[in-house]
Amino acid sequence: VRGCDRIVPVDVYVPGCPPTAEALIYGIIQLQAKISRTSTIARKG
Repeated sequence: VRGCDRIVPVDVYVPGCPPTAEALIYGIIQLQAKISRTSTIARKG
């Protein structure tokens, strides 16, 4: 949906309607790479 990133944060765009299996896999790989680059803050519990 065009402009959805103005309302909801979008980390990875997966093109296609419907997206191909290759596009979904590429999107998942990109998301995993982004997660691994992001530092996390551990919650004390």
